[in-house]
Amino acid sequence: MRSLRLLTTWSGPLPAYLPLFLKTAAGNPTVDFVFVADAPAPPELPANVTWVERAFPDLLAEMGAALGVRLPAGDPYKMCDLKPTFGVTLAHLIGDADFWGHIDCDLVLGDLRASFTDAVLGAHDLLTLRGRGIMHGPLTVYRNTDPVNRLFEQAAGWRETLSLPRCAGFDETCGWRRWKGEPRPEGTPESMTDAAMRAVAAGAVCWYDPDHVKESAPYRSMDVRWEQRDGLGRLTDEHARSLAFYHLLFAKDDRRFRIPTWPLGAVPEAFTLTRWGVRPVRQPSAVRSAVSGIWAAPQRVRAQLARLVPKARPGFALGGDEDRVI
Repeated sequence: MRSLRLLTTWSGPLPAYLPLFLKTAAGNPTVDFVFVADAPAPPELPANVTWVERAFPDLLAEMGAALGVRLPAGDPYKMCDLKPTFGVTLAHLIGDADFWGHIDCDLVLGDLRASFTDAVLGAHDLLTLRGRGIMHGPLTVYRNTDPVNRLFEQAAGWRETLSLPRCAGFDETCGWRRWKGEPRPEGTPESMTDAAMRAVAAGAVCWYDPDHVKESAPYRSMDVRWEQRDGLGRLTDEHARSLAFYHLLFAKDDRRFRIPTWPLGAVPEAFTLTRWGVRPVRQPSAVRSAVSGIWAAPQRVRAQLARLVPKARPGFALGGDEDRVI
């Protein structure tokens, strides 16, 4: 199996939804996760999660030195611009993994290996799962080779974009809604998507971009279920479609959306996400299961008897040797 290591960074107090991310990361035991934060690691960290505690200004200084760029240190959200550079700036955390990716922690993860199969990884160099024709900030995977790791350098003016004091959206499209077919806004700098699509068109890299995810949207219902079986996580939507992840894009900032304050060890083995929040799926108790079994027994007997008795056709009654009209 080709190795896959996913990196995320965080600055400030840890978010309330982090236990959901870590619990569902643990449901992907063949994927390695590296979490770089300026906060101590929470207790009961999953075995496949490595926590690196690093002061945010020091981290930016190291990354800027690797790029030869002076990075602004005032806005933690600026790290989004730097995600495509992790193959160069955080190479020591990636090591010799076959593939690496940047991932956000406001995700509830399904079975990632169901999307990133060995065959799919072997045939592609860049992999996203949003199906929008762009590099996707919440999760994009790269083959760990120098040409792919340095693909961001093919975006015109990348140094100037990374030097901007505010996040420009370099990891996706710099604000250009390319997936909607809109014209490129005047003055929009080039992004990772521009560099990647040119490389794809030239045949230099192979790209993978199915739609295997779901994102929250304002005032829309959401019905997603996560459950863990035999140590593996599974995420499905209301149509039983398997998902790679659910993005808490708008839900996490919606005051009506309740996120329980579960410590990592208390996150249930099954829970649902609806428009109103995250709720545990109650497992039936032994007594309830026994009562249900007793109640269901007569129903099963009646169902079997019904199959033994022939059914009358509409408008007829059965009797004697032939049907007679009622």
